[in-house]
Amino acid sequence: MLKRVGEKSDAADITSQVFLKALSNLKRFKHVGAPFSSWLLKIAHNETLYHFRKTAKRRSVLIS
Repeated sequence: MLKRVGEKSDAADITSQVFLKALSNLKRFKHVGAPFSSWLLKIAHNETLYHFRKTAKRRSVLIS
């Protein structure tokens, strides 16, 4: 997460969101041949995308 986001506090927040969502949706997990870790990675991917969409408005570029 840290490699993707770059900010330690943001990476920690996203990671906690991933595990919170995984725990709250554990009943909905269905084993279809893929490992449990791939389900977690999909949640992490979606949370990362959500983070970038949410923070896109705050990002700015300085032009010297």
